[in-house]
Amino acid sequence: MELFYVGQDIYEKSHSMLGVLYGYAGSGIFRSDWGKVQMALMNGQEVHIRPANKVEMAWINQKLSEYLDKKR
Repeated sequence: MELFYVGQDIYEKSHSMLGVLYGYAGSGIFRSDWGKVQMALMNGQEVHIRPANKVEMAWINQKLSEYLDKKR
């Protein structure tokens, strides 16, 4: 499992609508969580987590902005 971490502040600012962990599946991005990490490890899978890069942070910040705009 290959994931990237976007930070706890995204989770808090979005009132848990956005996560802290994401990964790639095909041509898209999927949300993951610590429970899925734990299950993967319990099933013997390797889990690699890295900090989000600039492009990924721009993507999640856009998602956060869209979410906050809807709440207004």
